[in-house]
Amino acid sequence: MNTNQLNKMDDDMMDQFIFFCKKTIEENPHLKEEVMGFFDLAMMEIEEGGSQDHEIELAINDIEELLNE
Repeated sequence: MNTNQLNKMDDDMMDQFIFFCKKTIEENPHLKEEVMGFFDLAMMEIEEGGSQDHEIELAINDIEELLNE
């Protein structure tokens, strides 16, 4: 894979994560603060050099746990 393909994969994953968060908030407005907190934490960790895949996976897992409470 070349760099453009890898960047496209990263962009797709980020787009899916953003869509997931927006959809979750739309369907569960009472969880907006918590979802945004997990989103912000993932973004901060990625900016500090964390693996995008790993940080998004952690955030999605945390949000799914929140939905199952």
